[in-house]
Amino acid sequence: MALSDLRSHLMVLTWVECVARVHTHRRARLCHSPKRRMNTFHLQARVLLVCAAAATLAACSSSPTSYQGLASASQLQKNSHDDGHVPFLYEVPGVDLTRYSAVILDPVTIYSGPDAQFDSTLRGAGPEGRQTIADYMQQQFTTKLATKYTLIQAPAPDAMRVHVTLTGVESNTPVLSMLAQLSPASVVINGAMTAADKQESLSGSVTYAVEIRDSETNALLRAFVSKQYPWAEDPLARVGSYAAARAGVRNGADALLAQLGH
Repeated sequence: MALSDLRSHLMVLTWVECVARVHTHRRARLCHSPKRRMNTFHLQARVLLVCAAAATLAACSSSPTSYQGLASASQLQKNSHDDGHVPFLYEVPGVDLTRYSAVILDPVTIYSGPDAQFDSTLRGAGPEGRQTIADYMQQQFTTKLATKYTLIQAPAPDAMRVHVTLTGVESNTPVLSMLAQLSPASVVINGAMTAADKQESLSGSVTYAVEIRDSETNALLRAFVSKQYPWAEDPLARVGSYAAARAGVRNGADALLAQLGH
């Protein structure tokens, strides 16, 4: 059974479970004391909130595009070997990025095209929110690249230039995200999604493009669009609206080294 089918079946089971629990507690309320009735009301409210959270498990998250405003947009193609993180890719046949020992990392830019995918919460917060994520990406990518490369400022024969463009951010739904952990069905779903390396329901993500060029000739060597998100069972990624996006940035820094041959 496909993971999407599994989620749909578990959604039905979760709703049945929730409705049954609420009905049972409503019947029990008739013979309980006033204090017990209040406790029952609180339990009903929590169950219904969990149901609402479970209902969003099937909601669609945004799918990255080739972002037509990118310099490499015309060269990016759908990645036939996409693992869920790199939907679009371009690379020069036979290119060997391991021959480079130094990197010029440009400042992370924020994509402003009409096909940008910053969610409404982040858009409403103004450019400052997007800049915060971009600054965090700059710091994380710099730190990670420095473990394998010499970071320089001027072109050199053994240096490549890496340009990163932040193209989208999905924020967490913190309260519902935490409540969803209480549902037995959600535990099963998120466990399956962790094993399959899929984005968890209610969790945020970060989407960005990377363009890698020879620092002297400016020839494009590789370009890709990536979507990164935390492991489904990472509890810290649920705390705060953009905790998942930050976790995605950290994962993306690791993934960049893999793209470069490390």
